[in-house]
Amino acid sequence: MLAITDAWELAAGDGVDFYWQTRLPVAVDGHAITITGRHARVIIEAPSDTTVRVDELSLLDGVQHRIAIHNPAMAGEMTVRIRLTR
Repeated sequence: MLAITDAWELAAGDGVDFYWQTRLPVAVDGHAITITGRHARVIIEAPSDTTVRVDELSLLDGVQHRIAIHNPAMAGEMTVRIRLTR
């Protein structure tokens, strides 16, 4: 398991976003995001106090998925956990 932690304090704005981009298929189930590759999967676990969305970005030869995990707090700490599975 890989844990990515970031702390922030904003003077203005509406929170922070953690981004992960991929061309692979993405599925969202609550706060669990699964990226499926040919031989393995990545499971990203977003904190319970966040919202998750997937934006589709057009590329010349296809689509790239931008996973956004949004925390609306003006200050805090967020840990996103990543697991690799077969």
